This record gives sequence, structure tokens and C-alpha cells, in this order.
Amino acid sequence: LRAEALISPVGVSLIPPFEVPLRDSSVVGLRLNFLMGAHQAVQGFDLGVLGNMTDRAFGGIQVAGVFNRNKGPATVLGMQFSGLVNWNLNKSEIYGIQATLGMNINHAASRLVGFGIGVLGNISPQGTIAGAQIGIFNRAKNVYGFQVGVINFADALHGIQIGLLNINKSGGLPFFPILNIGI
Repeated sequence: LRAEALISPVGVSLIPPFEVPLRDSSVVGLRLNFLMGAHQAVQGFDLGVLGNMTDRAFGGIQVAGVFNRNKGPATVLGMQFSGLVNWNLNKSEIYGIQATLGMNINHAASRLVGFGIGVLGNISPQGTIAGAQIGIFNRAKNVYGFQVGVINFADALHGIQIGLLNINKSGGLPFFPILNIGI
């Protein structure tokens, strides 16, 4: 028999392994990371000076000075913000704003309903965007809405791309500078 991991309403971390509860636990409520925290799962509000990390699942709002990294499925409700990178390695569902001064990276099947704002860019090669991606470089599988940047790339565009280089692989105008419209 295996004991289930601890679930705590509050998590406090300086840097792993100096955190309560320990990394193999989950936080449901509030996690405060004075530098960086790492737990199995977090559901609620996740605040980190440097970074927030989850190994299995995240759900809620994440704010970090440098990075957010989620290995398991991530469901962002409202906001995921970081100074440098938001990195979701597994399926992600973002409802609201995903914003960073660097890159928003969503691997696996992902969905953004709202705004992806990354100064350097937004990368969702297997993802669907229902809203807007705004950054120097924007990449998504399906776009229902807008991509605004220097380089915009969509496998299927159902909206508008505004930028110097706009690529839509699904037909219509596959390449068009300044403005590209997909149906």
C-alpha cells in the first residue's frame, strides 16, 4: 500500500527543497514562493518571486517574476504572468491572459481563449487560439482571431494576421506581407 501525498491549503517555499509542504505534496489554495517553489500540483493562486513549478498539474492563477513551468496538464483561469517565460509542457487550457516579457510556450494540445501576449512571442505548435497572439513571433496550429507580430505562422487561419511575414498553411493566401486573412 502507498500513502497518498499530502494536500495542503497553503504552501511556502524559499527554494526547493526548503519548502512546506515538501515537493511530493500538493497545494490547494495559496502557494507563496519567496524565490522558487516546486510541488506535484497546485490548485489556486501561485505567486513566485523567481518561479513557480508543478510536476503533475496546475489550475488557477500564476504570477512569477521570471518563469512559470508546468509539466502536467495546466488550466489557467484568469492569468498566467511571468517576467521571462510561461512554459506549459503538457496539455494546457488558458482562459484569460497569458503574458510575459519573453515567450509563452505551450506544448502538446493546448487552447488559449483570450490573449497570448509575449514580447518575444507565443509558440503553440499543436494549439488552438481563440482570441489573439501578440508578439514578435507567433505560432499556432489553429487561429480563430488575430495574430499580430513581425512573423505570424498558422497551420489553419480563421481570422487575421498583421505583420511583416504572415504564413497560413491551410489555403487561401499561404503567404502575404502586412495583412493576411483566412477563412
